Amino acid sequence: MKTKPIFKKKSLLSNYLIFFLIFFISFLFLRKFTLFLFITIIVSMFTYFNYHIKLPFDLSPVLFFSLFFSREYSLFHSFFFIIFSGIIPMILAGGSFDVTTLYYFCIRFSVNFLNVYLRSFVAIPVYIFMFLLDHFFGSLGAVFLFSSNPIKEFLNLIVQIITDLFYLFAFLWVLRLFI
Repeated sequence: MKTKPIFKKKSLLSNYLIFFLIFFISFLFLRKFTLFLFITIIVSMFTYFNYHIKLPFDLSPVLFFSLFFSREYSLFHSFFFIIFSGIIPMILAGGSFDVTTLYYFCIRFSVNFLNVYLRSFVAIPVYIFMFLLDHFFGSLGAVFLFSSNPIKEFLNLIVQIITDLFYLFAFLWVLRLFI
């Protein structure tokens, strides 16, 4: 008889301690990069789950955080965030990279590009305007370019705007707790 479980639990605990120690040290010295990486991983898991259970609406916070990264970091960060937390998890969950994905990516990237030039304005109204712009052109393209059902797209538009507003106000609430 072997006493294997005791050593396995200790090594598992030490792995977690090492991971959190590395995470804490990197957060101290590379705060912006660590925050970017942490949010990208969390949002990509959420996006994967969203597409894996095949929800009829996209409830992922990819648009909100891509706007945040394009405003606070750079357009480069936003570009990689959209790819690593939006497109790749969607493909891994069984989605396909087709013309519609490319269309939505171009709209989202264009909205983030515009967001960079609106940095001098107050963030909250700009975010709300960007939400409306992104979802309006996404729904418009779905109806006219991809022959989607207009009623479904209108409901999708409403749900996505409400979802993004929820993410915006939840993020502001969390910031208020820490500031």
